Amino acid sequence: MAKKTRKLISVLSFLLLVAHILTACEKVVEQEDSPSKTAAATEQQPKDSTTLTLRANTEWDSNDGGQTDPDGTLSVEEALMMSTGSTLRVRGIIVGACARSISNAEFAPPFSYDQALLVADSEGERNEGRILAVNLTEKQSMRKVLNLVDHPELHGATIVITGTLQNYLGIVGLKDITEYSFM
Repeated sequence: MAKKTRKLISVLSFLLLVAHILTACEKVVEQEDSPSKTAAATEQQPKDSTTLTLRANTEWDSNDGGQTDPDGTLSVEEALMMSTGSTLRVRGIIVGACARSISNAEFAPPFSYDQALLVADSEGERNEGRILAVNLTEKQSMRKVLNLVDHPELHGATIVITGTLQNYLGIVGLKDITEYSFM
């Protein structure tokens, strides 16, 4: 019996060690500079110690994956690389609506959810890894003004939103929205 117990403890210890090693690994994200882009780069250090290169003094173009505006506005792609808890100003295209979970995402009218917008860098985006969920709270009547149920004409519109980056609907999202504007 003692031999079986020692073997079981050895196997469990090994599995625990493997699980610890696998979960301790950190994903490194690198951005490649395109030869056609000649903008000056500035460094910004996110909270998770990953280095993110942001390009300044370029015009934002939804077809090139987005660029940081001179005023510090991030593309959705850039925002997705930042640490949760960061307050960000993000520009993107409204691609859909959602509630409770990203699995309930709606990308075409008629829309039935007024709790959240889905924003991306390109109009036809459907990949949840490239979409930012935006929480529409009752605060300041944001939900009343921005939801796609009552305002389907906002689908495809470019919006700039300031809020706190958090996990929302099972993906990265913006909550505690403080301001928004349309481009």
